[in-house]
Order: sequence, then structure tokens, then C-alpha cells
Amino acid sequence: PVSVGSACIYLVAGLFPGRRKQTKDIAFVSGMSEGTIRGTYKELFEHRKELVPTDLHPALVNLPLP
Repeated sequence: PVSVGSACIYLVAGLFPGRRKQTKDIAFVSGMSEGTIRGTYKELFEHRKELVPTDLHPALVNLPLP
């Protein structure tokens, strides 16, 4: 669903501080509400170590807290 895709964009962009996107920007492009993106991101955040490739695990510290 679009909500998962939007939250994934937020998560991946959060790994790279220079590329971080705000939820309002992702919401504008995806058509999802910021609240939906944040809620879905919160669920993805719990599984971040399984979702992010091992070589990028050091960048997990860059992710915004839900």
C-alpha cells in the first residue's frame, strides 16, 4: 500500500542525514496524511534491523525516533 511505501521513503531518507525528508513533503507527493506516514513509520521502526541491509546498520542511529 501507499502508506507502507511512504513510510519506507521516510525511513530510508532518514538513514542519510543530508537526504532526510519531512513527512509533509512525502505526504504531498504520495497523497497520504502525515499522521498515516508517522504511524506506519512507527511500525516499521520496530523492525528496522530486519528491513535495513546489514552494511547500513551503523546508519540506524540517524533515524528519527517515532
